[in-house]
Order: sequence, then structure tokens, then C-alpha cells
Amino acid sequence: MRSSKKNTNLFSYTETFFTSLITGSVALWIVYLLSGLVILYFSYDFNIQAHFNLAGIHFVTPDTNPLWTRDAIITIFLSKVIFCFFNGLFFMLLFVVLRRKSSSLSLFLLWMMVFSFANAFGTFIVEGLMKGGIYKVSQMLHVGTAVLVIVGAISLYLLYLSGVIVGKLILLNTKKREKRHGQLLSRQYLFSFIFPWIGAILLFVLTTGSAQFSQTTIFLMGMIILLPVLWVKPSHKGNFRLKPPHAFNLLDGITLLLLLALIYLIYLSLKQDIVLPLV
Repeated sequence: MRSSKKNTNLFSYTETFFTSLITGSVALWIVYLLSGLVILYFSYDFNIQAHFNLAGIHFVTPDTNPLWTRDAIITIFLSKVIFCFFNGLFFMLLFVVLRRKSSSLSLFLLWMMVFSFANAFGTFIVEGLMKGGIYKVSQMLHVGTAVLVIVGAISLYLLYLSGVIVGKLILLNTKKREKRHGQLLSRQYLFSFIFPWIGAILLFVLTTGSAQFSQTTIFLMGMIILLPVLWVKPSHKGNFRLKPPHAFNLLDGITLLLLLALIYLIYLSLKQDIVLPLV
């Protein structure tokens, strides 16, 4: 009897891990693709030549070119941050509006929130330290190092705050058997989020190589969002309730196959240089 229960639990955790790994990987690549295309679009809008591939955005127009105006620098390098922030809010709203979701859809929406907010707030921290786009914006705005440090500290707090909100949504959307005293079970937490998060990051690193060190570090900031679920408690005030997702079924299986195909399509798209206008 115990052996049967252990096998059932092992199957359940394995199923959860692979579902979360696939949905998390797709979410990561979608956020990466869309945020890159946003930068590419505004670069094209300012007549600054750039191309986008697995190794990231490459600006052909040199920094010394007059086309790199104050407006161009601020718009291009802040566009990704603004887009990812509103993208995270959109998927958070979608998660709340859809009261009953499939297992795969539930995890996909959560991962879109995690990687969107990590990309939004983590960019301020990483690019500020590594003298990337945000550092160039601060120089253009004549912002001192002290202000840049304060902005980085605020970004860390906003990462944590978004993690608190995401954590509450996770607990509201979790089955009772997956919680103890209202908190997520440690095994459930590991197999649903931590192990898949590590797997998605590793796949991204193996695919893009060391050229994407900055972006990988930004995605690693997602850990700050995943931690608060361990201690936050969902609010029981009001009539708001989220129904736990349906058990894994055929629709989930088909969804995961389609998501795997989507990852491959994104990979093929980024394997070649993407430039605007598309020809």
C-alpha cells in the first residue's frame, strides 16, 4: 500500500515537473523574443540599424553616430522594461479573471508573470551594474551613482513585492492536499517551481551560450519572485476565490506538445538574424 502511494506521488511530482519545465521554458523564450522585438522596433523607428538573434540585440549603428540622440537612447533602452512590466500585469489580470484553469495554462500564466517582472525590474539592477542600456540612460539623464544605487534598491523591493502578489495567487490556486497549514508543501514547491526554473534557465544558457550572460542574470532574478510563496498567506477577506486547476488530462498533453513546437519555432526564428523591416 505504501509502495503504491509512493509511486503515485512520484508520478504526480514528475508530471508536475515536466509540465512546469515546458511551460516555464516557453514563457522565458516568449518574454525574451517579445522584449527583443520591442527594442528592435524602436531602434528601427529612430533609423538605428540593429539585428536580433540568439545572442541578443546587436546595434550596427555605432555609438558615436548622431542618430543616437537623447530621445533615442532613453526610448530604446527603457522600452523593454516598460513592455515587460505591463506584460506581467496583463498575465496577472488574465490569471485572476480565469477562475478555473487547466494545469498547463495555470503554470504558463504564472511563469509569464515571473519572467516578465524579472525582466522589468531585474534589468535596472543588472544593466546598471554591468554598464548596459540602463547605465547609458542614467548617463544621458545625468543621474549619479547614488541615484542609480537607490533605483537598484527600489527594483529589488519591487521584485519582492511582485513575488508576494504572485505567491498569494499561487496559494489561492493550489489544491488543499498540496498545502499544509495553508502553506505550500516543500516538495510541491521544489517540483512545481524551483527545479523547473533551474531547468528553464539551463536550457536558455545551453542554447544561447555565454553571449547572453546579462540576460541570463536578469532571468535569475526570478528567484526573488519565487521565494515569498514560502511565507506569504493568501487574504481570506472578500469573496474572491480561485478554483484549483483541473487534473492533468489529454488537453494538457496536447497543449504541452504545441508549446514544445512553439519553443522550436522561436529557436528557428532567432537562429537567423531578425531585422526590420522584415523581408
